[in-house]
Amino acid sequence: KESLLYVSEVEGRHSAPEAQLESRWSQLHKMGCLEKRLEKLQMYNDTEKDDVSVACRLPASSHTFSSISGGKQQVKQSF
Repeated sequence: KESLLYVSEVEGRHSAPEAQLESRWSQLHKMGCLEKRLEKLQMYNDTEKDDVSVACRLPASSHTFSSISGGKQQVKQSF
């Protein structure tokens, strides 16, 4: 037995998966953007950690400590 489909039925059957696919592509794009953003934040955090570790490794003669005020120690660097 042969069944005939109207064009609107065929289009309707195709449009639902296409809409799902479009939605998935949109979600994948958002995930890709978030991944790039996370990588940039990680690079930024790694750079900050490197800056702190470099500052901690400076020889004692390259900086002098002044008084502690307001619970924070002030550091003066001389080069």
